[in-house]
Amino acid sequence: MTEWDSPRYHYYYMAPLLLLQDFAGDQSLRRRCGMMLEFLLADAATEYLGGSYCGAHSRDGESSTLNPRAAEMNGYINFYLRDTVPIPFADLAFAAISPFRPPEIIREILDRRDLPFVHREVHRSRGKMRFSTEAFTPVAKQTFINRDYAIGSMQGGIQSPIQQHTWDVTFAANRPNNTIVGLNPYASAQELGTFFPEEPDLMLENIGTTKAGYRSPDKWIGGSPFEQVWQHRGTLIAHYHIPPEATYPHVDLFFPNSLDTLIRRDPSGWIICRMEGGMVGVWPFDSSGTWSQLPAGSRYRSGKGYVVETASGKEMEFADFIERLRQRRPSPNSYTTIHSEQLTLQQQRDGSTELLVNGAAAPAIRKGLRMEGPFLECTTNGVVTLRAGAHPGAAVRVLDFSRGRR
Repeated sequence: MTEWDSPRYHYYYMAPLLLLQDFAGDQSLRRRCGMMLEFLLADAATEYLGGSYCGAHSRDGESSTLNPRAAEMNGYINFYLRDTVPIPFADLAFAAISPFRPPEIIREILDRRDLPFVHREVHRSRGKMRFSTEAFTPVAKQTFINRDYAIGSMQGGIQSPIQQHTWDVTFAANRPNNTIVGLNPYASAQELGTFFPEEPDLMLENIGTTKAGYRSPDKWIGGSPFEQVWQHRGTLIAHYHIPPEATYPHVDLFFPNSLDTLIRRDPSGWIICRMEGGMVGVWPFDSSGTWSQLPAGSRYRSGKGYVVETASGKEMEFADFIERLRQRRPSPNSYTTIHSEQLTLQQQRDGSTELLVNGAAAPAIRKGLRMEGPFLECTTNGVVTLRAGAHPGAAVRVLDFSRGRR
């Protein structure tokens, strides 16, 4: 699929698959649709934390970007895996009347957050019709999850039009707007023309009739060709190389009102915040940024990138976290994490930039896999393995799409 991990639009897949699983005349098709429903739920459960579908998404909504607990996919997660329906979306009626029920192992995947873990995936971009030598380009994403928060990202750039969600920190707290996000708001005829067949300039002129916020300098959703993102476990580095003539030459960060603590500018230069056991520090490379108050939170606007550092209350106290941050002054290409790992950005011969961890290439997904983590693994030839954890005796379930059986 070229649209993946969408908190807002997954129901476009769930409802049709339920109908096909229940009513298709071809028994093989019905079985495969049931397998696909299991896979979509397991994929979402792997990156789900405390009521939120976390990390990077090919397509999201403006409202669910800032309030992930209200996203439509959470309705299916809650119905199937939480036995509750806090937000009764209309299309859940298809789930309610269907005999389909997911296996118990997916509920176990959802609930196991006692140990931190990294989940990696490789996808492909939306199909490109113009302005690209390739119809599809690879998209690498990863999510680091523990009991208190998750931080997830893709590599930046424009991988999907209009509604790309590149990175976030999402807290496990049961609160509104339990997330931190950042972006360079970007809009252009070239972006629209890359992915859609109509005349690019006309699309840009008329986009407001269908996507009213696309051309807003204050939007919170969308990719940017000027953005590059690297992540290693709970640490993220974002660079923005924005030309002076860009329509929107600024970078925005969102900090919610629901935070327990927000230190807008510590004397050390860090922005420091906490929500329950999740702790976040942001080091802006542009110290001249400005703050503004929004209904749901605070906006920090600058012209450059940042480092995002995170920690859980399970591993240290908030005072210790602050002290460790104060001992560090990141540079754009080098940073020593609060766990004493040296992160370096190194220019490659092909013009790309590689993240090094302690002098070696950052860990990446293994060859031959599309998804890799302790709970979910997917090979490039369509064999999906669900695991209830890495402990001895953990339940395992295999969905073999290459043979159409489970």
